[in-house]
Amino acid sequence: MPTANSSATILAEDEFATLVDAFTVTGFSGADAWYLSDDANLAFAKEAFDFGRLRLPAQFLHGAWDTVCETVSSRLAEPMRADCVDLTEATIDAGHMLMVERPDAVNSAIETWLREKQLSSRGDEQ
Repeated sequence: MPTANSSATILAEDEFATLVDAFTVTGFSGADAWYLSDDANLAFAKEAFDFGRLRLPAQFLHGAWDTVCETVSSRLAEPMRADCVDLTEATIDAGHMLMVERPDAVNSAIETWLREKQLSSRGDEQ
């Protein structure tokens, strides 16, 4: 299992090359668009019902070693907690790319959450 100081790579060389090729063609503006849309998000929230607060069940998965978006011990997740009435949080032993680094743990956390919230159509059939 990798640690916070692990030198293990996340992607195989061919996967990395595929991403490099794609970003060489498209650039990063699409991938970074969310981080550049604060004004648009605030404008949307001002017109959204209840200022865009979520009342449906929501889940957030934290990366234990995420240095890009550190939400485990910082206050970065506080606005989300305030705006999600029925929020479940779980921490995965991974960095920023949870679904790439620990797909089984991510899937397990989602399946557990769906079952606990009774949102799964699969029931207990496993």
